[in-house]
Amino acid sequence: MSNEDTLAEALRGMADPDPKVRAQATGLLDHLATEACVAPLTKALTDPSAHVRRLAVHSLGCQDCKVAPLKVDIVGLLIERALHDTSIRVRRVTVHQLGLQPLDKRAIMALESILERESDEKLRSRAEFALKNQQSRRA
Repeated sequence: MSNEDTLAEALRGMADPDPKVRAQATGLLDHLATEACVAPLTKALTDPSAHVRRLAVHSLGCQDCKVAPLKVDIVGLLIERALHDTSIRVRRVTVHQLGLQPLDKRAIMALESILERESDEKLRSRAEFALKNQQSRRA
């Protein structure tokens, strides 16, 4: 099966009623994502399944896995999930991904806000890591 066929199958899978199928499809797009995947991945950020949302965060945020960077406001999408997702696991992964993005003042402000208000130690640890990474890009 070619990459194009696999990509088409994954995009179909993202609309499947079974969250396990949606999760597999979303995870697969981490390495195959093209501009055609931006809208389905963005939609997956609000999927009823936290597992699908977590995979969508990674598939959008991990630009190192892509042939070409996706043309979307990744930082804006990640900030929304980091501040508002109902799953602490999704928020932890999202905060980590914020630290891997190019320097962005919005990311720094969101991470500082998370550190001010959150008590979950794993989330705080990831926010500290992400903030250090963002701040190191200023130099």
